[in-house]
Amino acid sequence: MVYSLPGVAALRYLARDAATAGTPLDLSRFQRDDGGYVRIEGVPMTIHQYRSLPEGSGYAYLDGLCFRDSPTVAHQDVAFRVAVLLYACADRARLGRACQQINIWLDERNAPVPDACFILGDRLAHLSNDGLHGVAPDLCVEVLSATTERRDRGRKTELYARYGCGEYWLVDCERQRLEVLRRDGAGRLVLGGAYARGEAFDSTAVTGLPVEVGGLFPQP
Repeated sequence: MVYSLPGVAALRYLARDAATAGTPLDLSRFQRDDGGYVRIEGVPMTIHQYRSLPEGSGYAYLDGLCFRDSPTVAHQDVAFRVAVLLYACADRARLGRACQQINIWLDERNAPVPDACFILGDRLAHLSNDGLHGVAPDLCVEVLSATTERRDRGRKTELYARYGCGEYWLVDCERQRLEVLRRDGAGRLVLGGAYARGEAFDSTAVTGLPVEVGGLFPQP
């Protein structure tokens, strides 16, 4: 059968049928957008269907729903600078692994994709070629945008805390500031500091990671 309904409506039928049949989610029957991708934001699907999406398609999976965001040039610029900082620390200190935009396979309904992260110690045993399984990274970084900020500050904060993240950076491109959430005694991620261009701080989750906030943003 070929569905004629466009976009999300069509994919809802596909996801429902595939879930009933227990088969992978087949995107071949649908017209794609200008970027070559079917738009399936907010469509319910199983974790197995999510895994069947094409590699590099840019989707994340939260609460059994699939989301795809189109990062701006500014978002990509800042995310790259953050990743360079983390990779440099990993190479210098040799105490962990920096990663950029990998799936964090937390449970059967959640697989967020942080812009960057740092994984240490015993958590490295949970890292495989397709992402991190069953635990959150020691440090997660999300670069905020208009379409992602609510999820980044809300649901993702809850999930990262539940699965053991020790430090969470929220990087605001527009205001050129960085908020640091740290794990408290109750296991919650709470605001530990906010830093603007010209200010600096040291990560408490990753030893030997000093951060000059101005270096994460393009020069004015």
